[in-house]
Amino acid sequence: MGATCAFFFQAAGRSKPQAAMGCGARSFMNTMAQNQPKGESSEDDKPFSPPSLSLCSALLDRFLKVGFALMDKGLVPDFLIRFASRLLLGQTLAGHRKGGSEAQADALNAMVKQLKLMPIAIKTADANEQHYEVPTEYFLRCLGPNLKYSCCLYEDLKRDTLGEAEERMLSLYCDRADLADLKPGSTVLDLGCGWGSLSLYLAKRYPQHNFVSLSNSKTQREFIEGRAEERNLGNLRVHTGDIAEFDGFGEGTFHRILSIEMFEHMKNYELLLEKLYRWLKPKGKLFVHIFTHMRHTYHYEVQSESDWMTKVGTISLSLPFSLTHSFSVRDWAC
Repeated sequence: MGATCAFFFQAAGRSKPQAAMGCGARSFMNTMAQNQPKGESSEDDKPFSPPSLSLCSALLDRFLKVGFALMDKGLVPDFLIRFASRLLLGQTLAGHRKGGSEAQADALNAMVKQLKLMPIAIKTADANEQHYEVPTEYFLRCLGPNLKYSCCLYEDLKRDTLGEAEERMLSLYCDRADLADLKPGSTVLDLGCGWGSLSLYLAKRYPQHNFVSLSNSKTQREFIEGRAEERNLGNLRVHTGDIAEFDGFGEGTFHRILSIEMFEHMKNYELLLEKLYRWLKPKGKLFVHIFTHMRHTYHYEVQSESDWMTKVGTISLSLPFSLTHSFSVRDWAC
């Protein structure tokens, strides 16, 4: 259902943002439409279409409610969880495939228009309640040594540890955000910093630079500040603020802004990018790692008992690559 993608744009003087780097994905939806007959969908977008999905929705909801309760108690074996996941994924994809590529393009355009009328983000307090303000001790038991609350990079699934995969991805961010090009004394923002995996990593790796973290969680801020003090990292400052309202940084503050799996929680990308552009110095760069869907875009909203991820996760948005056209970011680097 998902993939990860990264892009960054460069602030050219004080003109409009320009993209830097790309992988030729700017015409993703147009290419998809050209390569498929009207009214048909790609075969690789049909992983599972089980006949059991024709069950009465009320009966299915009741079955799922019982199943989720048993799963929470650890009474459901992994193979059944995987099977049920495939059922629900198939159900979701079946809804988005209706009408073929033409209908999908229309839905995408309608979504873009809707997003442009929305605030930068909505229901940000829900995310805090669901997981960001959960006691840190819980995440210390669940995450790796860096507490990276986002995708990691494995080269050998049998041999790599979670900690090694965390470090590999953090190092890759440094390469793709061109941090090696920065002059001593440069200032870098970690936007949506989580439990500080990237901020703390950068502050240690680049002692000659200054780092700023922005989180919507006081719990996360306290944890990061504590870890920075333990490690004698004097080049890291942490701010608490809701990106939808926070505008506490002056114009031209940062040489780089890095945002790791935060953009999927946003709605109005034009307003967000305008704000980040103001915060960037001339020739500054924004690097974004975002969790996406390859083909479809939709809001995470609870519509039935099957929407387990929305209930336990957070209200969010999955983005296909093709939205880049609509928000002034020309190219994606995958």
